[in-house]
Amino acid sequence: MILDRLTLRVSKHYLLLVAALVWTFAGGMLLYRGFSTDHSGETNWTLKIIFCLAGGLLFYKVMFDRISSKHVLTCDI
Repeated sequence: MILDRLTLRVSKHYLLLVAALVWTFAGGMLLYRGFSTDHSGETNWTLKIIFCLAGGLLFYKVMFDRISSKHVLTCDI
């Protein structure tokens, strides 16, 4: 069928590589924006950093780790 010939296909390894690059870029942007914020006028900026780190680790353990391990295991690296 002509539609099968026109369908684009990409290897799972390349999709995993692109996903890793996108998440690395997103994490880098978050770090850049977080560190470029002026903290000189705030008194509890260390407490805010601790809460942000705790929230990031919670997001990683609850959502990202579960989803990414499921997809990486199906890729058969």
